[in-house]
Amino acid sequence: MITICQEEEGGWWEGTSQKNGLTGWFPSNFVVRFSHVEDDVMIGNENEAIRQSYRQQLMESLVDKERKFVEELETFQHDYLIKLEKEQM
Repeated sequence: MITICQEEEGGWWEGTSQKNGLTGWFPSNFVVRFSHVEDDVMIGNENEAIRQSYRQQLMESLVDKERKFVEELETFQHDYLIKLEKEQM
C-alpha cells in the first residue's frame, strides 16, 4: 500500500510505501486507488493482522516439521546406527 502525499497535474503522484517507507514519484496510471484515507488505514491494519496470522501459521508449520524430522533422526539413530555400531564391535 502507498500513502499518497501529493498529486500533480499530468498524472504524477508522490507517495510513501507503507511496506518499506520509501517515498517517490510515479505515474498515477500505474496504481489503483482503493478508497479514502480512513478506509486505507483500516485496510492496512486488517492486512497487518492477516500477515501476522499467516506468519504464525508458517512458524507453527515449520516447528512441527522440524519436530517430526528430529523424531525421524532419533528413530534412524536408534534403529540403525546404534545396531550397526554394536555389530562392528
